[in-house]
Amino acid sequence: MRREAQGPANIRVHDKLLAAGFVMTPVSLLRLPGIGMGAKLLYSAILHYSHVLKFWPGIEAAAADFSISERSITSYLKELEASGIVRVARDSRGYIEEIECLSVASWAKTVKQARVQILRAEGEAVSTQKMSRRAQSLRAASSSKDSRDIKRPALDPSASRKASRRTFAQAELAKGKTAEQVVAALARMNTPQAEAEEIIAGLQAGSTKP
Repeated sequence: MRREAQGPANIRVHDKLLAAGFVMTPVSLLRLPGIGMGAKLLYSAILHYSHVLKFWPGIEAAAADFSISERSITSYLKELEASGIVRVARDSRGYIEEIECLSVASWAKTVKQARVQILRAEGEAVSTQKMSRRAQSLRAASSSKDSRDIKRPALDPSASRKASRRTFAQAELAKGKTAEQVVAALARMNTPQAEAEEIIAGLQAGSTKP
């Protein structure tokens, strides 16, 4: 079924300054945060229609005039309406009956609310960054503590003593002492007989290798 073409609708401009006969976009709107440039340009188009045609020609005609899609016109108009810049009256079929360009003074509330939201969002972002840095610092401190708490393997004192005795025995043999003399010397160092003999046997076996 072919959609019925929407006819013209009235436009009422409350602010005398805006109704004076120009279609430039007010600086207050240009600096208004939270509203896209497309919606701001559509607002200028609405003022243009108000001054030149004295009515809203419809979404199809507006889209054709500015070479954009009807969907874009609808989206921009909803954006202006949601921001409190215009008020749109529609009939039971959803067609636009009237567009009201509200007073510039009424935008102050919208600007204030938008700035509050921006500041709140920035504050939350800063708070999140601080919490993230704090968490990273705590993790780093915990990791450092864990590394300090790791017990290093204890040295085996018996192995250390055995190495010292072997070094001593090797030096004595190098001086020309016999195996029996070295074993006796190790015994005086409280070296068990079996260990002393093992040390001497190991040193002699190493010395006989080619």
